[in-house]
Amino acid sequence: SAATGSGTTQEIIEGVMEKRSKDKMGPLGGKSLVVFIDDFNMPKKISLESPFQPALELVRLWMDYGGWYDRVKCVWRYILDTQVVA
Repeated sequence: SAATGSGTTQEIIEGVMEKRSKDKMGPLGGKSLVVFIDDFNMPKKISLESPFQPALELVRLWMDYGGWYDRVKCVWRYILDTQVVA
């Protein structure tokens, strides 16, 4: 929805994942996960002046670098066995 933030997006995706090793996460039970993103340009912007949409920046970080930072421990997490359909 238009009110989706990056924290909510990260929580939803991580909610169906398990820790596989020190810095790697993947879908439960060693399966593969397909993440479907609808209305790609809908997330809430930071402000009216800023073109950035944090939820999309999180997905871009994931696609470019293969993961994102853990919000609590501030360490890098690789995301494994996951595909994005947008």
